[in-house]
Amino acid sequence: MATPAQLLDENIEEILLRIPPDNPARLINAALVCKPWSRLISGGRFRRRYHEFHRKAPMLGFFYDDTQMTRFIPTSSLLPPHAKDHVVMDARYGRVLLCGTHVHVDFEVRR
Repeated sequence: MATPAQLLDENIEEILLRIPPDNPARLINAALVCKPWSRLISGGRFRRRYHEFHRKAPMLGFFYDDTQMTRFIPTSSLLPPHAKDHVVMDARYGRVLLCGTHVHVDFEVRR
């Protein structure tokens, strides 16, 4: 028979599984509640169950290429910090590579 602490952990996991994926800040906030919750949320078992439970990844937003700059149009509550200071370099499989426009980096090619 499970101990009360184990039952509580299982109930917490079931509740956390129901946090909607279209608002990732809620899952991050839940992970910051305490170390046990952080371990639970960052664990492989929870992540697998979370993906199985929600099946499809949400569309958090999209990038719109304006003539002057690339804009992020959110379709959820996600607002990346300083989105206007970044340019889309590439995108593959739902991941986007951004480059900060406020950073100047020189590359040198040597032979």
